Amino acid sequence: MCKALILSLLPAVASGASYTSTLIGTSWRVRLDIGLERGSWMPKNIKGWGGSGARVVVSALVDFEAELANEAEELVGPRSQTRVLNARGGGKIVTFDGEQAVDFTSGGWCVQRPLGAQAGSDEGLLRFWLDCPSGCARGDVVVPQGERIFFSTGVWDDAQGVRQLCEKKAMTEERLRGGEAGDSAGKDEDRSSSGFALSLPGAAFRRQVAQQEALTALRSRRAYYESWAGLEEGWEAIPAKQGSLSLKRQSGIGLLGRAIGTEYHILGTFGAERV
Repeated sequence: MCKALILSLLPAVASGASYTSTLIGTSWRVRLDIGLERGSWMPKNIKGWGGSGARVVVSALVDFEAELANEAEELVGPRSQTRVLNARGGGKIVTFDGEQAVDFTSGGWCVQRPLGAQAGSDEGLLRFWLDCPSGCARGDVVVPQGERIFFSTGVWDDAQGVRQLCEKKAMTEERLRGGEAGDSAGKDEDRSSSGFALSLPGAAFRRQVAQQEALTALRSRRAYYESWAGLEEGWEAIPAKQGSLSLKRQSGIGLLGRAIGTEYHILGTFGAERV
């Protein structure tokens, strides 16, 4: 298991008249769940970090603006496609020392897709950042003051793509209901049938295997659709139910004292809800 999350930059989809992200103009509450995750290098960054199993859970209210940001982050996307993420509020956590306010300041966001992918038929990768000037801590889970927190998650942010995703989910559920009913009826038929085809060696078994393979494929597809939030609520954009949080760190120092690489350490997970 890799102990540092080193995320590669995907080529960003070019902006065009045919694609306008449905995230623009929407507001979301993001729920950060900060704590030790498998594979994280945070304990090497801060000795003993998260070893107790403590978690910091806090929310932030953000607006996805159309305005271009005045800075960019390599992980998030190119400057020409990074837009303003407006932070409108933080939250509070309860620590051993009492209640602590956690503040966030505005950052930037961008949706990336591999070259050749289409917004209407391919999910995107939403990445954004928020700064946390207050920092936060609960036991041995500590986010130092002034940290920049990076968020990464899947997203469907095209009107046609969202509509097709909802239609495919409904179609899959209908086929699955019919398939499960047919599978049960087929087993009863196999037990009662004396036809020539079913009298051949292994015919009933092969039929059941084929039915189970089809059902397994449908269940796998249903699980994929269920991994997206807001499909039933009619949200304009559909994020994955769970994304990842990370902090940027230098991976090494050169002879002149300059950083020679960047890596991203897993900080926790997050979810998002339309408001």
